[in-house]
Amino acid sequence: MFARSLRKQGKGALTTWLRQVRAACRRQKRKAEQKPRPKAERAIIAIYHATTKPLSRSTGRSSVAAAAYRAGVALVDARTGMAHDFTRRAGVVETSILAPTDAGGFASDRQALWNAAEAAEKRKDSRTAREWILALPSELAAEQRADLARDFARELVERYGVAADVAIHAPARDGDERNHHAHILCTTRVIEGDTLGEKSALELSDAKRKALGLGSAADEISSLRERLAELANAALEKAGQSARINHRSLVDQQAAAAERGDLAEALALQREPQQHVGVHATQLDRRAGRAVSERGKLRERAVAAARHARSAAARWAKELMDLMRPIAEKAVLAEIGAELATSPAPRASSDMPASRLAVAATRKESPLAALKHKWRQPAAEMPKNPRIEHPKARPNDSSQPRPERREHDKKWEHEP
Repeated sequence: MFARSLRKQGKGALTTWLRQVRAACRRQKRKAEQKPRPKAERAIIAIYHATTKPLSRSTGRSSVAAAAYRAGVALVDARTGMAHDFTRRAGVVETSILAPTDAGGFASDRQALWNAAEAAEKRKDSRTAREWILALPSELAAEQRADLARDFARELVERYGVAADVAIHAPARDGDERNHHAHILCTTRVIEGDTLGEKSALELSDAKRKALGLGSAADEISSLRERLAELANAALEKAGQSARINHRSLVDQQAAAAERGDLAEALALQREPQQHVGVHATQLDRRAGRAVSERGKLRERAVAAARHARSAAARWAKELMDLMRPIAEKAVLAEIGAELATSPAPRASSDMPASRLAVAATRKESPLAALKHKWRQPAAEMPKNPRIEHPKARPNDSSQPRPERREHDKKWEHEP
């Protein structure tokens, strides 16, 4: 039936069908020849992410609800009477609570700890907790990631005297399989025995911190981010992994690489930073099955740019050469000036093409063009081809005999 319909449509339809079949075969062949990239190659470098934010009543947040959701448990908020049950939540790998050594028994009970944190605050815009979100390197094993999260939480407990509720989450089912992360929920007040005391140093205003001889809170958070990078790199080195993380931005890393003269590293860092998508934009993208949010699109562009960084090497090299060209020209001009100052007295300009250098320096010509003339041999010293005769210019003297004219010249000279 199919062949009969093609014969009815004519030879052109048969040719079109054959062309389409050949194109489909070529596509299938190329697809079969393409080797799938293993998932291990995706993790070229360890990913660094560390953010912190306070939980405030002014935004309708509750530290009891936040602790229940992150730990995947059921808690009751005594202040509002609301029950927060997240026992059916999936993806919670491990939970633990760290507190100072002199803390009372309430600090190890999640229900009692966060209800005490809510009861200690009286204002309607109080900060009841502070959350840290950390990306754990996928290059580490599960137990090593848990140790890294607990080590950073222990640093917070020892530095500020607060309690830290640690919850380690696995990657989402439809998300990136490298997205191992930890939520650390800290109290904003210092643990003093069986009660919560004054606000911790990190929660004070910059004015109060300055009065106590401390730096700004932003500098304090930057130092904590650096400390997390040190702990993560130590864990990676202990695990025998070559990947490392850096807490600085790409701009700061590129400037540091340029200062120490590592141009290759500086060029490799010439890329667009990735954008953190966030929970709401991620849910929007997952429902649509593709990146429809603005943050999701920005992240896709950044990932594509990082993947094709090698193809952009030529552009980076051109920018670098454009940047270094004025410096190179100044260096060449200085070298030419120094050589002219130390060279012997010049000969006559007619037989000294090296005087071109002085002319170039006077007329402000391109130093590279002057350098080209510098290494050119003088005309008197250039080897001559023995097969070619170089006649000298004759003086304008009528007494010199002229060469005899040819016969046809004489013939036409006497004709009228």
